[in-house]
Amino acid sequence: MNTIKGFTQAEIARLAEAAEDAARRNAPLSAVFADFAARSGRAKGSVRNFYYEFVRMCRNDAALSARFFKQLPPVSRPRAFTAEEERTLLEAIARGKTDNRSARRTIIDLAGGDQKLILRYQNKYRNILRSRRRANLPAECVRVPDPVLESLCSAINGLVARLTAKEQAENARLRSRIVELESQLSALRPSNPANP
Repeated sequence: MNTIKGFTQAEIARLAEAAEDAARRNAPLSAVFADFAARSGRAKGSVRNFYYEFVRMCRNDAALSARFFKQLPPVSRPRAFTAEEERTLLEAIARGKTDNRSARRTIIDLAGGDQKLILRYQNKYRNILRSRRRANLPAECVRVPDPVLESLCSAINGLVARLTAKEQAENARLRSRIVELESQLSALRPSNPANP
């Protein structure tokens, strides 16, 4: 096994050693991922995702774990969103859209610039949209009011109502005219005394 998920054994050893060193210094792993990404030409997110997947693999394979780690690092599970947090996020984005702000701009403001929180909110919002759980979305998120769109819809509805009223009036006038013409036609028909 020369590579694991595209990472060479030498790269994995360097990444594991850097992560253990960061843990000893109580430094964040994000700096390790960024440094490793810069040196290897990979994306920081790819390095992070590989690292956590590799640690999970090592939990199930003691030999693999022993080869790369002195002590297997703990990996905490991401904290799940509560229903209230999810609703707050969606309502904030809906309000932002009514103020003509993008979802991203709203998320940045909501997170107060905290990069981890921005990523957390952004991923949650994408997952919600991807899974199309519209039944759980507030009404504002399903159909965000847009003043221009509302005005256009109102104008179209008004036009349809006027056309419908004109059409109904024209239909009534034509029915009346038909009755009038039928009456005139029957007056013009010669009466046939043989056929009463």
